[in-house]
Amino acid sequence: MKFWNIGAEGQIMAGAIAASYFALFYSQSLPRPLLLGVMLLAALAGGALWGVIPAVFKAKWGTNETLFTLMLNYIVLGYVKYLQAGPWGADLSANGYPKIPMFAANAMLPTVLGVHIGWIIVLVMTASMGKGCIFSAVPVGIFQGVITLAAGLLRPLLTAQAMDNLSLTGSMLIFCVGVNLIWGKKIKVANLLPAIFLAVGWALLPL
Repeated sequence: MKFWNIGAEGQIMAGAIAASYFALFYSQSLPRPLLLGVMLLAALAGGALWGVIPAVFKAKWGTNETLFTLMLNYIVLGYVKYLQAGPWGADLSANGYPKIPMFAANAMLPTVLGVHIGWIIVLVMTASMGKGCIFSAVPVGIFQGVITLAAGLLRPLLTAQAMDNLSLTGSMLIFCVGVNLIWGKKIKVANLLPAIFLAVGWALLPL
């Protein structure tokens, strides 16, 4: 049975939630090596369980796993927002919005060259997949770097209302993609992409 999983982002977030639970609430009671080990296992379990859900539905009821895994991304993102605004959002950001507190020092990986060793782990794991994966890091790094720089430039424009509009528009476009996946190409989603810019611009109008 083939299974097309495009819900990796949601599975990563599910694993991050599981790991964050132990980082936030057990950092004072567990020694660092044990805590990091528990966080690793929790992340693996959380991500795996989130991936099992669409697999079970695919095997038992024949659901469309492409759309299922995609929609699960938004469900887990909503749960993150719930944790941020509720149980875990004890701190406030500079603009007054709730945010999840930073991890304690013993819940973070050691640093190398000022950055935690996660980047070394990723390089080792990537290298094990072959030379092509190693060289692919160059265009990906450039792409992500451009996005990061653009985000810094656009930050003053992305108000809370603009982000809400952008999120709503993006969700509608994703819904259109799901319609195309299920019933064939009915909606030309690419033609609707300018709506993303209109959503942000509308929030900036002095209404």
